[in-house]
Amino acid sequence: MTLGLIVSGFLTGIILSWALGCAMLLSRTAATLIGPITDVLRGVPPVCFIPFFILWFGFAPTGKVALIAVNVLLVVYPVFVAHFRSLDRTYEEVWASFGRSNAAFVIGDGIRATATAMIPTYRFALSFAVMLAIIAEAMGATAGLGHVITVALSTFSLGSLVAASIAAAALAAILDVLLVLTCRFLFPWVRWGDASQLS
Repeated sequence: MTLGLIVSGFLTGIILSWALGCAMLLSRTAATLIGPITDVLRGVPPVCFIPFFILWFGFAPTGKVALIAVNVLLVVYPVFVAHFRSLDRTYEEVWASFGRSNAAFVIGDGIRATATAMIPTYRFALSFAVMLAIIAEAMGATAGLGHVITVALSTFSLGSLVAASIAAAALAAILDVLLVLTCRFLFPWVRWGDASQLS
């Protein structure tokens, strides 16, 4: 259950962050309306969202996935926008020389052009997703690592608590390795010997 929450929430958050980032890059109205709201939400500790998601979704997995997705979005999209705005304008000039619109440039090339710089942010967002999945399960679930940790705490079962904590750390490490391998496959132009691309 924990793995499903992490993967679903993380991927949903990444896709939404790309969509929101592109919208803000293409529309001043969207940037004016959405920017201040997301800036405020980014300053709110993630655990403060949990009661609202429980109120809206109950203890269903949908609410947990939404919680993870929203917080991943708040981590990733501002970095995506910042990296895109820092791109060399040569990219845009070359794209325009082929008669393509600004929207086609942002949507078609923006994600790929910022891919290298975004890798550390994706890794941080993934670790964030792991933490939120466990916290969300601890707040209300009948299965998963968060539930195991909650039960272990309430029954003073030190062995179960240590085992669940080790399992959570191992899961986070394995997912991080898989993310890096996926990035290696999707972004073959990255010089992986440069540690700054990974950390």
